[in-house]
Amino acid sequence: MTAAHQVSHSEIARQNDAFRRSYGQSIRVPGRIVMTPGVADFDVLFMMKIQAAIILFNDFTEDVE
Repeated sequence: MTAAHQVSHSEIARQNDAFRRSYGQSIRVPGRIVMTPGVADFDVLFMMKIQAAIILFNDFTEDVE
């Protein structure tokens, strides 16, 4: 990887947080949401709870990447 393509860990974290909080609903934050078929089989209410938990999660530590 060249120096022009290197991105700092803090920039990657910032981009990941922005996407997680937008949950793919902002054209300003590129990304793709993927899930396993097993998760996709849950009912709509449970999926909404999962989505809320993802968006609101903020308990990151050095061990959680």
